[in-house]
Amino acid sequence: MKSLYHDQRKTSDETSLMEVSSFNLVLLAEIIHHYFPTIIELHNYSNASGKSQKLYNWNTLNTKVFKKMGFQLHRLDIDSVIAAEPEGIERILKLVKDMVRQLILDN
Repeated sequence: MKSLYHDQRKTSDETSLMEVSSFNLVLLAEIIHHYFPTIIELHNYSNASGKSQKLYNWNTLNTKVFKKMGFQLHRLDIDSVIAAEPEGIERILKLVKDMVRQLILDN
């Protein structure tokens, strides 16, 4: 089974996933692509600093990828991450990690 730990894979952004104020959705997209390259197209995601681009990236990931993985985020969770609220990204990362694990075990 492939490991789910960020530090064991090379990505375009070497910052920690838990640095909430500068969380990079592109990094999450790359990690998902590593496990499921057929359900995600990395060109759909760009580094974003503005709220509207972050919202576009999260909505795209939510509707195009998470839906295929069997779940979707609530808009309030997306808003929480964009606003860098405490525990916002941690909830999503735990959910994504659990879903990736389950999908790997099911295959």
